[in-house]
Amino acid sequence: MARLQIVAFALLTVFATLSSQPPAAQGCAAVWSKGSNGVLIAEEGAIILWDAGQKMQHFIRWARFDATAPDFGFLVPTPSQPELAEVAEGIFSTMEQWIAPKAVARSEWNFAPLLCAFTVATMSEKLDDAKAPPNVRVLHTQRVGGFDAVVLEADDAEKLRQWLDKNGYIARPELTSWLGPYLAEKWKITAFKIAHDPKSGGPAKTSPVRMSFRTDRPFFPYREPEETKEPDAPYRGMRLLRVFFVCDQRMKASLGNDTWPARVPWSNTLDDPQRAELAKAVGLDPASLPTSARLTVFEDASSPRAGKEEVYFEPSTDQSIVEPPPREVISGTIWIPIDVVVVGVLVIGVLIFILRRKTVAV
Repeated sequence: MARLQIVAFALLTVFATLSSQPPAAQGCAAVWSKGSNGVLIAEEGAIILWDAGQKMQHFIRWARFDATAPDFGFLVPTPSQPELAEVAEGIFSTMEQWIAPKAVARSEWNFAPLLCAFTVATMSEKLDDAKAPPNVRVLHTQRVGGFDAVVLEADDAEKLRQWLDKNGYIARPELTSWLGPYLAEKWKITAFKIAHDPKSGGPAKTSPVRMSFRTDRPFFPYREPEETKEPDAPYRGMRLLRVFFVCDQRMKASLGNDTWPARVPWSNTLDDPQRAELAKAVGLDPASLPTSARLTVFEDASSPRAGKEEVYFEPSTDQSIVEPPPREVISGTIWIPIDVVVVGVLVIGVLIFILRRKTVAV
């Protein structure tokens, strides 16, 4: 009987110890610090619709920022003058759902859809296009998607930088060397800044903006200004770039003349409802998308990036389908109370003890 008491006491001690532990937390908490010098791009993506016959590129980009202030400015280079139009919110989340692995539960991410952030700005009432010097020309101004946008061309990178600086942009010296190659090729520069809400006086609510322009080669504006950093300055974080490229075939990408270190997790045709939904969201006639529209997704997690060239796209010799393998869905959790387990073990221990005593007695 002494053995039975020892076994029971040990099991009850284990039960009491386990019962006193806090339950495992089903979740997590993240803490981060927002930098005080500039804007950090935490994650970004783009939709590129390419019409090879018309040599027309439709470009929509968003970025999720880590910033200290709500007012941003940014520059986007294009080979020709772009047309600007607002895009329906949510199209990026919709396309994320299209490429998600089958039979997998997923959460929807909501991003503040903004465009390419190449420089930071403080807000001013309006862009002062009337004071542009002779070698900086304002081609178009427009308020679109909550932004004040101006399309510029220039002959002198430093003069353009000075004009940007007078119009509220923090046009640091590195911007001059970044602008130089674009201006040498007669590219246009579209400058965006968040507009003021006339009612509140604060920044207006923003939406994605489509830029449509002619180009001989579809591209993603990957090149960035050189940043001046201290030798021991820590890198400020990883950025994930996802490009949704839609045309009539699977595409490949190169970084200048080199291979772009981006993986292709998805490449397949879009069905008719998807085609129609995409065209409607970006404000295009469905007929402008090929009937055999194919979506190829590129993901670049380079950290840091070699942002000294543009990313160019061309048809791939590999036209095979790429999709992620299906994943099992966890449909539920079976909870087994620890006290039931302990009592069960205790009962089994008692039965074994009794059976052994009977066996010895026989």
